[in-house]
Amino acid sequence: MNREEDAATKLMDPQFWQVVQTIFKQRRVHIPEFCEQMEISQGTFEGYKLFFRNIGVKVIKDTVKVFEVEIPEIEFSMSLYHWVLFQAHFPFLTYAQDAPFYNEFTSALAGLENKFEQSDLFSAIRLFENYKHSFEEITSTIYQGIDQKRSIELKVRNSSYEGVCHKILYLENDLVVITESVEDGSLSTIPLSSIEDYKLGDSHKSCLHGQDVEDFIKGVREIAESDIRLILKSGIPKDFYSVPDHHYFGSPCLITNPKGEFIWAASVEVHDDVFEWVSELGEGVEVLEPLSFKKQYLNYCEKKLKKIA
Repeated sequence: MNREEDAATKLMDPQFWQVVQTIFKQRRVHIPEFCEQMEISQGTFEGYKLFFRNIGVKVIKDTVKVFEVEIPEIEFSMSLYHWVLFQAHFPFLTYAQDAPFYNEFTSALAGLENKFEQSDLFSAIRLFENYKHSFEEITSTIYQGIDQKRSIELKVRNSSYEGVCHKILYLENDLVVITESVEDGSLSTIPLSSIEDYKLGDSHKSCLHGQDVEDFIKGVREIAESDIRLILKSGIPKDFYSVPDHHYFGSPCLITNPKGEFIWAASVEVHDDVFEWVSELGEGVEVLEPLSFKKQYLNYCEKKLKKIA
């Protein structure tokens, strides 16, 4: 038997853990009585003394009759990423549920999970899965309400809300629905990820016009300073008005310069969907402004080419 197999065998020995646990908890044992209680020889106990010394325990007293130790506290820090990786091992602990150390160890882990519950991996995964599976249903229900001119009743972070939906779009890289409150007619943005429950309400006619909603979107972007004025140039006509799903191109305009080239501009939020849209416009399209977008777009194209290669 090699050292690893020998260690694995010892880890599954209930008596080993009973002795270790008792010394850890009592810190001072009377050797003759302790050996009798644990049903081990004093020679075997000498091996336990060696074990404790080698795991960093400070021996206070070691005589023929008394063994006393001081248990130091171990403190260590890890990044959030490594804490997530550590939590990822928890489900595999069930394979060791018959091990003598299982209950006490999992109890200690439960304490850690409670202490750092704001970074719970499994809650985050459950929310992610629920959102992923319900996303199409939520958007389908919202669009149904828009088409049928019906309100939608939402439960958002334990609060109830009823409104008329106008658009689903990205604002500050968050997918939101723009709603008009049935109660007071005010417009607001609700992240789809915050919607806990939803159902269609009654028929309800909006008090607002399309321009009111567009002005609201522009206002939100202006406050957040989240949009840019994108300017493109092309030597041949392009379908500049095929806006990507869930995006809003504000104040679009198309002109031709003295060379007959097409100059298109609109206010957009920077997003991978927009990079892809520019890419799909095809050859001959040049990003004129802003320079920051041009650099990001070139990086996007470079990464895309690497994936294809």
